[in-house]
Amino acid sequence: MTKAGNLPKGKYVLYRGEPREVVKRTKAHHGRGSAQARLWLKSLISGNTIQEGFTVDEELEEIDISFRSGQYLYKQGESYIFMDQETYHQYEVDKKVIGNAGNYLIEGEKYQLGIYDDEVISIRLPQKVVLEIKETAAGVKGNTVSGATKPAVVETGLTVKVPLFIKQGEKIIVNTDSGEYVSRA
Repeated sequence: MTKAGNLPKGKYVLYRGEPREVVKRTKAHHGRGSAQARLWLKSLISGNTIQEGFTVDEELEEIDISFRSGQYLYKQGESYIFMDQETYHQYEVDKKVIGNAGNYLIEGEKYQLGIYDDEVISIRLPQKVVLEIKETAAGVKGNTVSGATKPAVVETGLTVKVPLFIKQGEKIIVNTDSGEYVSRA
């Protein structure tokens, strides 16, 4: 058990039955009474962030989450299959745990899997990934307005707005936080 006033950003706690990451903490003391700690807690299962107020002496259960390297193998129905690189154990991860990260997963690539109680509860993606364009319209000559874009479907099925000069078969770099085109690979 750790006091709410001592929980730094990046620690993991069990709150309302869910493992959560402390993404922000502020403290305030308003004259009378005890000091208050305001925590922003991100659920590692749903991805939702809640804001809660605690007294600085209120205790929360701190938990350990291990991050292991896992190779993405394939998608099977509503599940994604990963293999631990050290033990060769395969994890079946539900689509709701993966969330939007499924738009950036490439077969054979390695990702960081957050494991709690022998179950994968989160996945960490690199900030940028290289994806191949599978389908896009040809750029029209003369349509050169500054910043003009067109939709392109990448190998994972995600649709990204790309500049007009990008062609089918090219590889591009996509930001995993925003889902936006960064540059050619």
